[in-house]
Amino acid sequence: MELKDKLQSLRMRRGYSMEKLAEIAKVALNTVGQIERGERKNPGIETIEKLAKALNISPLYFHKESIRTYFDVKEVNDAMTEELKQMLLDKASLPWMMLAKKAYEERIPPEIVEELLNTITKARNS
Repeated sequence: MELKDKLQSLRMRRGYSMEKLAEIAKVALNTVGQIERGERKNPGIETIEKLAKALNISPLYFHKESIRTYFDVKEVNDAMTEELKQMLLDKASLPWMMLAKKAYEERIPPEIVEELLNTITKARNS
């Protein structure tokens, strides 16, 4: 996700207008607008720090894909079933999670993994 998208998405999730964010961050309204329109792709460190502080996030959020906000985590948490949450908290499930992570990193589609599991299950039951 690009800087412009991250800023706009987070601003809107916070319920801020561009004017309100600019006021809280103590940056020019034009600056917020230019960033969100993609006209200013590399604002200075000071600007990023001010925006991050106003949005109550780490400045790293704007530069790294792996940094998540409260809103990102909440959306994932809300989408998970209680059964899945319990599995994630169970240390015994760690080997399976590591396999799922490896399949994800290798870009193996879930359908292929499921097909493989079905084949193994059928072979076991034969």
